[in-house]
Amino acid sequence: MSGLRLAHARVVDDPQQVADASAVILAVMDGLQVQWLLDPTAFELGRASEVAIEAIAAAVLDPRPSVLEGP
Repeated sequence: MSGLRLAHARVVDDPQQVADASAVILAVMDGLQVQWLLDPTAFELGRASEVAIEAIAAAVLDPRPSVLEGP
């Protein structure tokens, strides 16, 4: 199930979490656009955007332990 379809199936009731995720999506999109402008052949902008947004949405809708924190 895609992140957007999953979003319709679940409710996120923490406004700060939604605001944080929104800010991260905008920051990632800005960075991807700059990188793409520098070298449009380096990656496919639409696909990279989709992957990033899916990952962020999944982290908000189905939070899991951080992979950055040790066991």
